[in-house]
Parts: sequence; structure tokens; C-alpha cells
Amino acid sequence: MRLEKCWFCSSTVYPGHGIQFVRNDAKIFRFCRSKCHKNFKMKRNPRKVKWTKAYRRLHGKDMTQVNMFGFSILFCNLFYLNMFMRISGDLFFSFPFSYRQDSTFEFERKRNRPERYDRNLAENTLKAIKKIDKIRVAREERHHKLRFVIFLYYILTCILRFSVPTVI
Repeated sequence: MRLEKCWFCSSTVYPGHGIQFVRNDAKIFRFCRSKCHKNFKMKRNPRKVKWTKAYRRLHGKDMTQVNMFGFSILFCNLFYLNMFMRISGDLFFSFPFSYRQDSTFEFERKRNRPERYDRNLAENTLKAIKKIDKIRVAREERHHKLRFVIFLYYILTCILRFSVPTVI
């Protein structure tokens, strides 16, 4: 199942949902709902529309995670993160800490990364497919032979049953 991203708001578009718009230059735009499609047709910029992911990313509204003292603190807004840093002052910078975006963005980046081609894996897969095909063909032949034998047995029993004269 292939999950696409909405071109306008970057939300997930599941199979069988949403609208696809194909431009004259064969560029495909996928939209999750009519709201996104209409905004696109009105030539609105997703970075200026407040409810889109592009706006949230641009204006620092996404989840931000700070690791300090071995604890992980989540901030919804960079404003609150900056306020926390100002209040804590020197205490915040005197201890080791790390500042990073929410880990869901890492998964999104991994999903869009192309897979490396492994020649050995491909060769092993092809060999396995050949073996499986041989086994499948052998099983089919065995099944057909068995069906044929059962059919012959049935015919012979019918012939013998009706051809033997009954003694009265």
C-alpha cells in the first residue's frame, strides 16, 4: 500500500482517497481533500496558509525536543523553547544538552531515501524463485496425475458395476 503526501498540506493521502491533478507538463499533484485542491486552484501559497505543515515548519510551530539532564522535554513552539532557555540562563548551557526536531521527521526522510541495490540479494532471490517454480510445477503434475488416477478408478468401478451380470 503506497501512502502519498498531499501537495498542499503535506498530510497523508491513503489509496482511493483524495484528488489527483495532472498538469500539461505531466507533473502530478495529489490532494488529500477538496479544501487543499481549492486552495491550490486559487494559487495560494502553502507557506502562507496557517494550517499547513509548510507554514508550521517555516514558523517554528513543529514539535521540538530538548534532551537535558537525561530527560527529554517536548516543546510545541520555538517561542516556548526560547523562553525556557532565557529563564534557565547559564544553568541550561552549563550542562550537556541536545536540541533536535521531533523524530517523526527522521522517519519521513528515511521513507523518501532510495534503497541501495544489493546484487547478492537479487541473485539469491532469483535462485529461490527458480527452485520454488520447480517445486510448484512438480506439485501440479502430481496433483493432475492423482486426479487422473481417481477418475480412472471411478470409471472402472462404474463399468465393472454395470457390466457384471447379476444372478437371479
